Amino acid sequence: ARGNMDLKASFGDIQLQFDFTKFNASDDATGATLSGFLDLQRLARLVSGILGAPPGFSVKGELKSNLEARGNFQSDIVVKGETHLKRLSLKGGPFKDTLLEQAHVILSQNVLLAFPKETIDIKTVSLKGDSINLSATGTIKDFKKDPSGTLNLSGTGALREITLLAGQLITLPSDLTTSGKLTLALSGEGTATD
Repeated sequence: ARGNMDLKASFGDIQLQFDFTKFNASDDATGATLSGFLDLQRLARLVSGILGAPPGFSVKGELKSNLEARGNFQSDIVVKGETHLKRLSLKGGPFKDTLLEQAHVILSQNVLLAFPKETIDIKTVSLKGDSINLSATGTIKDFKKDPSGTLNLSGTGALREITLLAGQLITLPSDLTTSGKLTLALSGEGTATD
């Protein structure tokens, strides 16, 4: 399979190219790339015009993304890339009348797909923002038939900002004030069941 897509619209520009035959050529061949830019406010207006949106809901910001898949089906394929959200602003819907703003959020991933071993090695998936920093690593084994694996999640965040965000999604006492830094370290292991 091979193909490409170049989408240009009022809300952004997306380019997708893939050629799966390159995944059989060498360990360094790039078989797929995805890059794009989205104006979230224009995209939200289009989607809400089609599907509807909660009263007072608005989204603003810019999203830029670059992803690449490189490698060989007979050994490993590495999926790497970053997505940047700039000047993110959310209001209404689950956030009620409060404005959620983030100047810059970065989502990055480095994932290794080993098809002969049927494993997915999550080298890192991280989320970095103004007030929070989360990172996940882990391994998924036998992903074709009976997936099982481990996942490690760690991070830090400003407690005041996390409480303000949580207060938009759940009801917290109106006089609650918080300060300090929250540190998180979780580890899990399990098997997927039907």
